[in-house]
Amino acid sequence: MDLDVITRQFPYADLQLNYHEVGQRSAFPSIILIHGTGGNTDKHFSYIFPMLGMHQRVLSIDLHTPDKADLAISDFSQQVEALIQHAVAEDETITVVGYSLGAVIAAQVAASLKQRVARLIRSNCGQASGNSYLMNNPLPCRILSIIACIAMIIYVPVANNRCLIWHALLNLPKMQPNNVN
Repeated sequence: MDLDVITRQFPYADLQLNYHEVGQRSAFPSIILIHGTGGNTDKHFSYIFPMLGMHQRVLSIDLHTPDKADLAISDFSQQVEALIQHAVAEDETITVVGYSLGAVIAAQVAASLKQRVARLIRSNCGQASGNSYLMNNPLPCRILSIIACIAMIIYVPVANNRCLIWHALLNLPKMQPNNVN
């Protein structure tokens, strides 16, 4: 299997934004990765990005920070939604994964796209409530959270747009893949 990362561009407003792609469409939902503040695909996902593409298609956007004083989450979530509209088939479900500020953006995208989102995975988002767990720890715990992220994407189904943030690798049930038309 060819796991070379391909960098592409897509139009957004009057810009051309970069995104990166690896893997192919499969029975599993495509993964959309969203980096955090001051990051990009290379800084936040360089090690796991190619590995995630072994079983499904993975897209990661390099967000553009608008030059304005009153930034809002929608300034970033609209970029992600534009990427999804540009690069993902309309009938395809997705897994949205966000890290740090990307986790907040991911929640906004999931709320906006509702039925298209099969899974929402948020890491280091600075908030814990309901079915989510705060994972704001030093580097060793972040590495464990990345491993758990991979495991959850592959093994844990999440229905009805509920949010899961991994806490530990505990008794992960086997996943039934989605049907691809």
